[in-house]
Amino acid sequence: MEALDSLKGKLREMEAKRDVEGLIQMLKHEHREVRKEAASALGRIRDTRAVQPLLLTLKDENLDVKEAAVAALRDMGEPALNILLQALSGEYSDVGSKAAWALGYIGGAQAVRPLIQALKDKDSRVRQEAARALAKIGDARAVEPLVETLKDEHWYVREEAAKTLANLGDVWAVDALIEVLRDRNSHVRQEVAIALGRIGEKRAVEPLIQVLRDDDWSVRHGAAWALGKLGDRRAVVPLLQALKDRNSHVRQGAAMALGIIGDAVAVEPLKEALKDRDGDVQAAVQEALVKISKRMMPPP
Repeated sequence: MEALDSLKGKLREMEAKRDVEGLIQMLKHEHREVRKEAASALGRIRDTRAVQPLLLTLKDENLDVKEAAVAALRDMGEPALNILLQALSGEYSDVGSKAAWALGYIGGAQAVRPLIQALKDKDSRVRQEAARALAKIGDARAVEPLVETLKDEHWYVREEAAKTLANLGDVWAVDALIEVLRDRNSHVRQEVAIALGRIGEKRAVEPLIQVLRDDDWSVRHGAAWALGKLGDRRAVVPLLQALKDRNSHVRQGAAMALGIIGDAVAVEPLKEALKDRDGDVQAAVQEALVKISKRMMPPP
């Protein structure tokens, strides 16, 4: 294979000559760095002949190449946006999920309605990427459709919907998320617990306390984290019980949450937890005790 430095020099020459067709051919080169540089060069030239080849480059196996293609499409403006929206609707074979992914970076308000429609696409990968893209755009119009997506048949789509609702932070979604704390998949339950913590609505406290007894440690850990974010003293006693959880990650999360809540009732149990056999738990307990002691200090 030709030396990489020589190939990069050839790419620079092509860009200087505005050799769009030559650069499009380079998008298929076996070396990922060449494909990446070719995509970037096409973005700088901004010739619309490159839009569809760049769209197909979104299927590249290398993330850096795909991101370079997204950046190039972004630089091309309206023509590229229209092509991506067409791809999202299925007019270009097998690139719908990649189009949704790209629209999260460059679509803005114009992409919100098409992405909401894509939450019902027959391809679960498109639905997943549409939810992810809506998180990046951050438009409140997506909240109600995402709540419906919490019922999707595929767990990874439900998980992505929960993450996006957390990013949007709309309290309207809280009741629906509380229902999904009983989802059959532990990944979904964990993400929902975290989402409830991030949204910050106090009516999630009691349901999250119940989740501290979930069969899966990652869900219990997510609930402990969320209860710390909510900062409600109703969680203190259940979190003290979680300091004795069989999983060290849960014990660590409970200690951190107790430190954030800052209730003096936790001091003696936390001192006892300094004997924990796990070093990370011990460190979390020490940090929690420092935080609580600072709260207890009288103002100067």
